[in-house]
Amino acid sequence: MTDPDHQPTFETKLAELERLIRDLEGGRLGLEDSIATFEKGKAIHRDLLKQLGAYERRIEVLMRADDGTDRLDDGSRLDPSGTSGG
Repeated sequence: MTDPDHQPTFETKLAELERLIRDLEGGRLGLEDSIATFEKGKAIHRDLLKQLGAYERRIEVLMRADDGTDRLDDGSRLDPSGTSGG
């Protein structure tokens, strides 16, 4: 039984989805196992999309300035060499 307070990480879920895809592409599963694997993969995919949406909303909130306007820039300040095009 899994602990409801300990959810797998995004990366763990993604790795599981990739493993399921490899299993399906390998062609070694029977029809019933293929369908069950596909269903499990579909559920994991749905969870990952939901989690990505939540992360995206969190980032949008973090990027919002105190006055409610977006504080996005062109990213040139992130250039570690300090030589971004200009």
